[in-house]
Amino acid sequence: IYSDKIEFSYDVFVVLSLSFLFNTLYILYTNVLSLEEKTAKYKMFGFLFATLVNIPLSYFLTLRYGILGSAVSTMLSCIFAAFILYALVNTKVKQHYLLKESIGFLLSACMTASIVVYLNTHLAIF
Repeated sequence: IYSDKIEFSYDVFVVLSLSFLFNTLYILYTNVLSLEEKTAKYKMFGFLFATLVNIPLSYFLTLRYGILGSAVSTMLSCIFAAFILYALVNTKVKQHYLLKESIGFLLSACMTASIVVYLNTHLAIF
């Protein structure tokens, strides 16, 4: 059952899992921007910037690395979108919403991912 295709798919899965992590932060910050009517329009800017980053990255990375390049471009655009919206939340709303929670979420998710990757590479559990 095990083949090189499954091993390659695992790499794509790990990259996409990390992109979902940052997409969760993006959604969190869009909800914070929706709390006030005057800042709701800034959600569009985060989405627009993420799209403008994702399109050229997807094109070039997919040509060079295939599906793994596409996954990496998705992850990078999610990181960029989360960062842009975090900056917009802190400058436009002028409050540091969820800073501790966001850092805690990122640290716990990275620790969990590190444990899973370690178990997979050293113990071949997953």
